[in-house]
Amino acid sequence: MILLKNLRSRGEGRVLESLDAEGGRDFTSRRREPDTRSSAKALRKRGWTKFSKRTNHSSGHLQTTIRVPIALRFPLCLWVILCLAIPLSSGCFGGNSVQTRVVPDPPASTEADPYTIGSDDVIDVLVWKQPQLSGRVRVGSDGSVTMPLIGQVAAAGQTTQQLQIDLTDKLSKFVHDPQITVRIFNPASRAFYALGEVAKPGRYPLMSGEVLSQALAAAGGPTEYANLRKIKIVRRTSDSQVEITVNYSAVAKGDLSADVPLQRADTIMVP
Repeated sequence: MILLKNLRSRGEGRVLESLDAEGGRDFTSRRREPDTRSSAKALRKRGWTKFSKRTNHSSGHLQTTIRVPIALRFPLCLWVILCLAIPLSSGCFGGNSVQTRVVPDPPASTEADPYTIGSDDVIDVLVWKQPQLSGRVRVGSDGSVTMPLIGQVAAAGQTTQQLQIDLTDKLSKFVHDPQITVRIFNPASRAFYALGEVAKPGRYPLMSGEVLSQALAAAGGPTEYANLRKIKIVRRTSDSQVEITVNYSAVAKGDLSADVPLQRADTIMVP
């Protein structure tokens, strides 16, 4: 009686065991396993240089081990790290898309303080218990105001306190111990001009601490044809004219040092 037992494993090898009861002989024959040298050679050409095989005698299976070469390990690890980091990073800010960046304050305006009166300003002159000598007057183009009894008085370039002292001195010749108060009603001379490639060219009131970006916004902003790299600010002084060229593109990128503070009567030229 011959008992046959066949073991088969996924095509890697087969062991046939057979027992001859009559002759009392036993024999074991193995089918020749396929040569893997050609497969290893093909893998080496593809960069998979580590190749080994061994047979698990307990199960009769052929085990093949392929190791990833060093050159491919780093990209593979990087890919795994990125796959893990992307979902985590989305929760780092708690879903908040707003980020805050603190930058130093731009240099403050060098304009004199307190306010100095200029041409076209409207001022109130109040004389205590003298309503006929009080009134609201506009500073003329020559920088002077006209008051009852005393006539023309230079006002431009003076502060309200200085003009008040001057008026008191002149009016004391006609009124005993006059008490005069001077205040600004409309600082019309505190203005700037926006010309060139802006949406709304013209004259605009200059607010306290106003800078170039705010002035351009008041004028409707630059047009699509504006050259933002060569915006000029023309500033006139008593004896000279100063031209400041500003690269406004730097302001859009966050460089606030290029956001120049404006002064009275500045002219912004947008080419």
